[in-house]
Amino acid sequence: MNEKYEIRLLNHAEAEAFKNMTYGRYKPFIAWMDNVLGRLFAVGLYCEGRPAGLLLALCLSSGKKTDILSIFIEKEHRGQQIAIEMLYFLTDKCREAGIKTISAFYFNDRPFVPVINNLLDKCGFAPAELEVFFCKCDKNFANMPLIEYTNLPAGFETFNWKDFDPVSKERLRIEWQSKEWFDEKLSPFTGEKTMVDGLSLGLRRGDEIAGWTICNYYSEDTILYTSIFIMPELQGTTLGIALQMISIRAHLLTGLALKYPFGLFQVRYDNSARLKTVKKKFAKYSVEQYDQIIRKKDLQ
Repeated sequence: MNEKYEIRLLNHAEAEAFKNMTYGRYKPFIAWMDNVLGRLFAVGLYCEGRPAGLLLALCLSSGKKTDILSIFIEKEHRGQQIAIEMLYFLTDKCREAGIKTISAFYFNDRPFVPVINNLLDKCGFAPAELEVFFCKCDKNFANMPLIEYTNLPAGFETFNWKDFDPVSKERLRIEWQSKEWFDEKLSPFTGEKTMVDGLSLGLRRGDEIAGWTICNYYSEDTILYTSIFIMPELQGTTLGIALQMISIRAHLLTGLALKYPFGLFQVRYDNSARLKTVKKKFAKYSVEQYDQIIRKKDLQ
């Protein structure tokens, strides 16, 4: 690499100058990088001391895997294999931290897919796998008959997740991490800075948490329905449908829909039951559908 370039990990103060080199939904990670749950790798590219590129990656609190969130290099610096150098730099830092896997994900309908695949091929990433199905809907989604299904069984109630007692929340976060059923990708403890108040709901039965649905601001006109989870012993009882519909109604049937007219639903391909529901019930009301592809690299 030309000696005028430098690649290094950025601290909070340095990263601020790079915040426009990532997607809007990840900018809060940079603004609050010292408080991110997990570890944020902000790999900065400098050209003669000036910001020229950013590779952003996040290792969740489990410490086992790092997800590449975005990579950007200014146009005049492309075509010099610099992106490869940045990925190798990140790989070295992850190995030093004892991280076992790096994963990269992208959407299959984007024009840059061939470029990303070529980059990942050169850096030794495994072949592509389908990971998440996305379904983007507008206000017409509220015409779906299922939207009326909001009845919870006796003894269950919803509450605003953002109002949940912080001490109790931290206790549960620590407790649940050791549970076999807990999935970091469905965690209600991440992305709290962009969490939508009033749409992100907890489900309670007595003093026990029975589940949750989490929504995050995704873009200037879209809310992401990030996750929904019902405790294993209660799954298959339609609690998830009722919880989801309560959240959707608080979005698309209120004034919030004027500013955020779109809802983006995501479901993983390994969640066959929910995938079937979303594709069968939700997709017919969608304005856009696409897949998230994942590619992994084993660092062991």
